[in-house]
Amino acid sequence: MEEEILKYYSKFKEIYNEENYPEWFKFLKHHNMQFGKKGYNDKGHELGHYAILQTPIPELQKIPKKTKIVIVGKNNSWFIPNKMRESLEIVKQLEIDIPNRNFYTERKSDFAKDICSIFEDLESYELLEKNTVGMNRIWLQTGPSSMNIKEMKEKKQGGGSSLVDKFHKWTEEIIGLLDPDLVLILGTDPNGADRLFNRAQGIYEHEKGQFFIKHCRHPGFGGKPITKKQIEEGLDKLRRIYGKR
Repeated sequence: MEEEILKYYSKFKEIYNEENYPEWFKFLKHHNMQFGKKGYNDKGHELGHYAILQTPIPELQKIPKKTKIVIVGKNNSWFIPNKMRESLEIVKQLEIDIPNRNFYTERKSDFAKDICSIFEDLESYELLEKNTVGMNRIWLQTGPSSMNIKEMKEKKQGGGSSLVDKFHKWTEEIIGLLDPDLVLILGTDPNGADRLFNRAQGIYEHEKGQFFIKHCRHPGFGGKPITKKQIEEGLDKLRRIYGKR
């Protein structure tokens, strides 16, 4: 599994350059001028970096576990709000390899705090900690606003997929390789994670087997109670279909 997933890190590095996506890199050059040589200020940091996964993969740990859940959000915000130097260092590291730190259970972002709190309330924190992979449909970091996603829709020079289309396709493929039991898809809007798998919900058949897809509201902006209820429904379905494995 490790070798197969690392191929996506290599494939993205191969295509992610100014020659293929000149308008995106032109946008970055203009946008990032505000951050100077340091690459950050008190309110944000430079864009152009990406994170494919935000957590380790259970099967690759010293004591291997099964990936039972994949949580998919829309886009990467700041990893540590109000600590932009550290946040920039984190995303630069995440570009390189499958993470060995769990940026959900470290609880440094608002999203991570909400997810941990929800799983604790549902008495399923161990499942989050040991059997869950977290990622986003849009790999490139956008900061707290998703407005910049529109800049990623430029088609590859010479013909080919946009960055957004690549992320979408490869995210689906990575989830298939992880072969979870439950996929929790958080967030809906024109660029939402719910666009994955043709917006399917319920049992989804794929090459390696099947998993159950549950769409959930994003916990931000007052949505946490609804998110909690929907995740609870997903976990209940996980237990009823697959049992307590």
